Amino acid sequence: MNNVYNALNGNSSPFPKQNSSNKENNWNQKPRMSKEEFAQHMKEKKNELFNRANEETVKVVGDPHSFIDFLNLQAIIDYTVTNTLLVHSQNPKATLLKDFSHWSDANAYLQKGSKGIEILEPGNEYQRRDGSIGINYNPKTVFDVSSISNNERFVEKPKVYSPNEIVSSIIYRTEIKPEVVSNDSTLPEDVFFDEKSKTVYVKDGQDPFVMINGLLREYAFVECFEQGISRQEASFIAKSAGYLLSQKYHVDGYDTSFASECLSYFSGSEPFGAKKELERIKSVSSQISERMEHGLYALQQNRQPKQTERSNYER
Repeated sequence: MNNVYNALNGNSSPFPKQNSSNKENNWNQKPRMSKEEFAQHMKEKKNELFNRANEETVKVVGDPHSFIDFLNLQAIIDYTVTNTLLVHSQNPKATLLKDFSHWSDANAYLQKGSKGIEILEPGNEYQRRDGSIGINYNPKTVFDVSSISNNERFVEKPKVYSPNEIVSSIIYRTEIKPEVVSNDSTLPEDVFFDEKSKTVYVKDGQDPFVMINGLLREYAFVECFEQGISRQEASFIAKSAGYLLSQKYHVDGYDTSFASECLSYFSGSEPFGAKKELERIKSVSSQISERMEHGLYALQQNRQPKQTERSNYER
């Protein structure tokens, strides 16, 4: 009976007593923001991130080493230019980024003290006063795989293609085809796109990877040419796009001396203008990469029937 009365007095209750300090803590907590306050907070955060991206733009285009690091990161994460700049400013060594919920869905757990990376996630479209279409961006936090405990299972080996596969994908469904010429030809480069003849000339007897890097660079010139940009004007853009592709497809040996041109190329540019040029580089490389992906997929599909036929024969 005493036990029952003890329960009435709270002495044996299964529920923890609420002390006054907890009440004080609850009272001291910041009240929830109203919709208007939250919208203002998000607007300020968004502006802060855009400003950070602008500051990082100045750093990236003002130093050849930073510019190369930026392109390396772009090749790995394949984010928008603005978000790549934001990631570069916070964790330039990032390789695989996901938000908290996506890591949780993969049964992955963040290490204690892990610091997130703030980016801008594209949201809904809207119509500006002039009739053009804009995109709303919302602040978002992602975490690199380096912040995950026991992350070995998430580290994927990069896809490595044979030289033949890469060459075939570069010229897949292109109207401007390569033409092999003798190695004593007087071409300005071992691989060279000539605007007048609309031909990509390739010297015979080259090392496969030297040739591939040349093809990546010169087909970037081709892409610029098809956009109405002359070879002289497109020089830095094409060389940068070619390098970006070489990193994406893990082709070593690309000549990075072009990076020193960033100082003169971006000289006097405001962050907005410089970012537009970085977007042009990504656009040129993306056009070629999209075609290459289709080419690599086509090669894979063509190979499957032969493999199936061989396995049937072996059985």
